[in-house]
Amino acid sequence: MPRAPKPSLLIERIGVFPASGEIRCRAQHGATLLAGIKQRYAAEALDIDERNGLSLVFADWRFWLRLCAAGNEACLNVQSRGDLALMHSKTRELLMQIAPQAELPQSQ
Repeated sequence: MPRAPKPSLLIERIGVFPASGEIRCRAQHGATLLAGIKQRYAAEALDIDERNGLSLVFADWRFWLRLCAAGNEACLNVQSRGDLALMHSKTRELLMQIAPQAELPQSQ
């Protein structure tokens, strides 16, 4: 039977790639939202995948944005390469575009 990973290794890996977790928020005009986000970030992206929403990869961070509930809700995940502050900054930046009227979580 394979051994379970040690908790310290798991904690170390989480620190290497800090992630926002899935953030759900109401979104208006889903297709227009995805197109606008793509237009804003595509020039800097190293990779773009539109198979299930929008996924963009950059040198130090990446995000996935997809629509659910008939396009009325957006699901966002943001991840960075070892930079917790960058992950929080990019999460807030994207949320302000997705749901500008929503109350944003406080920076940590």
